[in-house]
Amino acid sequence: MSESERYEAQGRAHAALKEARSNLATLQTVIKAYIDQLSGTAALGRQFLSDPHHKSATFVPIAEELKRQAQAVEQASGGLGKLVDELLEQAARIRELEEQVAKF
Repeated sequence: MSESERYEAQGRAHAALKEARSNLATLQTVIKAYIDQLSGTAALGRQFLSDPHHKSATFVPIAEELKRQAQAVEQASGGLGKLVDELLEQAARIRELEEQVAKF
């Protein structure tokens, strides 16, 4: 491999590593948002169990709010497995690219 080919390969590896790290950060943000949604629903569920007839500041019964949030979590949960798999793939790709860059 000539010096210019090596330089090009190194540049491509660095660019791919940067993109993979960006993809990983995006996936982490999406998964964190889902986890935050779960914890919010859990807190609302605990509040519902302690006072089932409570109404929020907007006068929405807590039971209705809990059902709405639970439905949103159920809809989002279908994609969580896919997101986790994608995150694992990106993490493995980053590891491979870091090894490749270290060889240069």
